[in-house]
Amino acid sequence: MQYAQILEAEIAQDERLLLMTPLAHAAGLFAQSALVRGATIVIEPGFDAARALDLLRDRGSPGPSSCRR
Repeated sequence: MQYAQILEAEIAQDERLLLMTPLAHAAGLFAQSALVRGATIVIEPGFDAARALDLLRDRGSPGPSSCRR
């Protein structure tokens, strides 16, 4: 739970996350943290490079959290 709290503090309400990995892994922590903060989450059933590019083109960059460290 402590790790999720750390992640929660790094995701802002105005950010968008594009998740294309299993929620049973780290993506689930990011999703939980984003939900707590009121951020927008786009969850896809799996990774598809063409789909990711389409989503980024249509909806814009998910935000700075995707580029951290």
